[in-house]
Amino acid sequence: MNVQVPPLDRTVADRLARLKQRTPVLKVTDLVKTVPTPEGGERVVLDRINLTTYRREFVCIVGPSGCGKSTLARTIAGLEKAKSGQILVAGEPVSGPAPDRAMVFQAYTLFPWLSVLGNVKFGLRMAGKEASVVESEAEQWLGLVGLEPFAQSYPHQLSGGMKQRVAIARALAIQPRILLMDEPFSALDERTRARMQAHLIDIWRKIDITVLFITHDLSEALLLADRILVLRANPGRVVELLEVPALPGNRDLGSPAMHAARTHLESYIHADESNGEDTAAEERNIPLTVRLADVTDTID
Repeated sequence: MNVQVPPLDRTVADRLARLKQRTPVLKVTDLVKTVPTPEGGERVVLDRINLTTYRREFVCIVGPSGCGKSTLARTIAGLEKAKSGQILVAGEPVSGPAPDRAMVFQAYTLFPWLSVLGNVKFGLRMAGKEASVVESEAEQWLGLVGLEPFAQSYPHQLSGGMKQRVAIARALAIQPRILLMDEPFSALDERTRARMQAHLIDIWRKIDITVLFITHDLSEALLLADRILVLRANPGRVVELLEVPALPGNRDLGSPAMHAARTHLESYIHADESNGEDTAAEERNIPLTVRLADVTDTID
C-alpha cells in the first residue's frame, strides 16, 4: 500500500517554489532508450522519461535494480545514445559527452600512474585550460575537497573516501553545469560514507553546480536531495518526483515527515519486488578564482 507524504511545511514549500523559478539546466523530454536482444529485437530500458532540473538543484534518482538509473545517467552524460526523445542542457541538445556534464562513477577511475594533483590537472588539460593556470586551479580544487596535503600522493596511497574526493575534484575542475554521480559512495563503509555525504553537501553549497545523484539507498537520497526521482523497472518509468519535506543540512530521518517520505518511497520499491518486476563538514573557507555561485543565490 502506498503511504502518502504529509503536505510540505511552509518554509520547505517556499524554498522549493523559489528553486523552480530558477533557470532550467536540464530538460529530458519523452526519452526512450532500448538495447538489442539476442533474438535480434529491442528491449525498452527507459520508457518516456521526463525530467526538468534547475540551477543548483540536487536531484537523487532511486528505484529497484534494473530500473535504468545508471543508464539514464549515462545517457544524460552522452555516453549512451537514446532511441528517441530529447535531452537539453542549458537549452542545447545533447549529442555526446561535453564539458557541460561531468560524471563520477562508483569505481574511482583514477589514473594510478598520476599523483593526486596530476589526476586533477589531467581533467583541466582535457578541458583545454591554458598551461599557465592548470597547476593553480588544480590546487584550488584540491583545497575545496580538503586534499591539499595529499597533492603528491598516488591513488594506491589513499583511502576509498579520499580517492572518491579526488574523482570529484577532477570532475568539478572542468566546471560543468551538471555533475552526474552514479552510486559514488556505495563501496564505502558507513562512517566514511556519512563523511562523504556531508562533504558533498558542503561542496555543493559553495559552487554553481546542479547534481544528479544515483543511489539505491533511500536514506542517502532523503539526506541529500531537494527532489527524488523514483523509477519503476522493466521498463524504467518515472512514477514520482518526490519533494523532500525538510530543508537541506541537518535533516532528521526520524522526524514524522521524513519517516513518512521514506515509507512512501519504500512502498514503490516493495511494489516492484512483489509484482516480480525486479529480480535482481565542517565549513571550509577556500578562496577560489573559479566559477562560484552568486552569494545572493542561497540554497537554504
